[in-house]
Amino acid sequence: MSVVYAVFDEYWKPRWLIDNEAKRAYEFMDDKKRLVTVTQDDVDWDSLAGLPEDVVRRARELDFYFPSFIQKFKNGVAQVKWQLNPDGAYYMDEDGFGMTDDIEVNIYGSINREGKVVSKFKYER
Repeated sequence: MSVVYAVFDEYWKPRWLIDNEAKRAYEFMDDKKRLVTVTQDDVDWDSLAGLPEDVVRRARELDFYFPSFIQKFKNGVAQVKWQLNPDGAYYMDEDGFGMTDDIEVNIYGSINREGKVVSKFKYER
C-alpha cells in the first residue's frame, strides 16, 4: 500500500490510497479537503457528545482540514488520526501572538485497503 500526499495550506495531506497489489487507486480526500471514502455513518457520534459545536460540525461535514494522518497498513488495515480541532498554538504567528485556548481534538478510526472504514471514528477522552 502507498499513500499519496498533496500539499494543502502548507500541510501534506493524504489524498490517494494506492493498492499496489490490486493496481488500483482510491481517492481518500478530495481537493476541497473533504473525506471521500468516509461517511457520517462511520463516526461514533456518542463519543463526540459534549465537544464544542464547531468540532462536531467539522466531523459532520467530513472536513479533513487540520493535520491528520494515515498510519502504516498492517494486514490490510491502517489507523487514521483525524484532527477535528488543533490546540491553540496552531493559530499562533511567528512572533508568538494569536494563540487561543483551544484543546486538540483527534478522533481515531481504521480503514481497509480501499479506504473504507472498518472501525468507526471515535473520540477517546
